[in-house]
Amino acid sequence: VELPRWKQPHNTPDELTRQWRDFMKKLTAHEMWHAETSRRGTFEVYQALLPMTDRTCERLDARAKAEVQRISAMIEQRNQEYDQLTDHGRKDGIVWHY
Repeated sequence: VELPRWKQPHNTPDELTRQWRDFMKKLTAHEMWHAETSRRGTFEVYQALLPMTDRTCERLDARAKAEVQRISAMIEQRNQEYDQLTDHGRKDGIVWHY
């Protein structure tokens, strides 16, 4: 997860520092939800592929690719639903006022 960084000047007002920390805390939590959802999806792929067998490599490859695509679409849907629910984090207070 790549998040914004701020090289804080030594004379930064305390209130601005507090706002930045609050913003980053909320943004980090939101993005970590997405990261955890993707991590769980990776494990779902692993669980689906591990027992998979077939009579030919070509058929196994096709089945495996189809399963990875199916699970990837589910993960993408979960992420989109979360962003809809939170309005991309705005409902959780992830708004930078400048």
